[in-house]
Amino acid sequence: MSPRIRRARRSDRAAMLDISRTIWEGHDYIPSVWDRWLRDPNGVVLVAEAKGRAVGLQHAVLHPDGSTWLEGIRVAPEARGQGVAGALLGAGIQWARDSGSPAVRLSTASDNPASNRLVEKAGFSAVERFRPLRGPAINGPTSASLAHPADFDAVWRALQGAQYYTEAWTAYRITPPRIALLLSQHCVVVAGSGVVIASATRRWSAPRIGLAVGQPDDVADAVRLVQSRGAALGLTEIRATIAHDAETVNVLAQLGFAGGDGWEEAMLLHELPLND
Repeated sequence: MSPRIRRARRSDRAAMLDISRTIWEGHDYIPSVWDRWLRDPNGVVLVAEAKGRAVGLQHAVLHPDGSTWLEGIRVAPEARGQGVAGALLGAGIQWARDSGSPAVRLSTASDNPASNRLVEKAGFSAVERFRPLRGPAINGPTSASLAHPADFDAVWRALQGAQYYTEAWTAYRITPPRIALLLSQHCVVVAGSGVVIASATRRWSAPRIGLAVGQPDDVADAVRLVQSRGAALGLTEIRATIAHDAETVNVLAQLGFAGGDGWEEAMLLHELPLND
């Protein structure tokens, strides 16, 4: 099959719902972001069409550092194994080139060999490994505090050496403008040498830990504040997707965080530099 790749149209909604209806036992996130993706001036939804029918889709979006993030490749069951995913991935890479991106990034699950073979064949290399975890939202003793924009210099110094943080299964480069934005949104917690980024779609609506760095006791103190804020919002669970550092994972384990329930896999961050 040689699908035609085009921009998505609003009329593709029915096809999108059909393609995604069996993903994650009917709990795919794409229906909830479809309209926003179509409206976003910084991105594009690409659709693979064969014989006049939409059989696949993918989202590409420019990140603040100019790189392109690819996500949400979906292929209709009857069209799998026919080159549709590869065609979508290639079109996403070309869109990134046309947009002047210096690199393309995406994430996959470590236990998804088909996706990992696909991106490796396209020239991507795995540059980071993250561990998804779940922990309790509970009150606990903490001396940590929310960082403010005036704390930028101290936070930036503490983050030296860290390259990415996550928001769910999307990874962002740690840059001065990004940290300034997170500080303005009250998404950075500090405790001594510890810095934790806990971002949410809306301010503290469902904090999710995407980075934790610093001395173990300080990291634990900062994470406890995130857990307490979650409890104050009536949440029972805090999720984290953090760089796969054994010491940091152990700190969170002591606070009740663990994998399981389908979260045993790692999130792999892949990158394709576009230097030509």
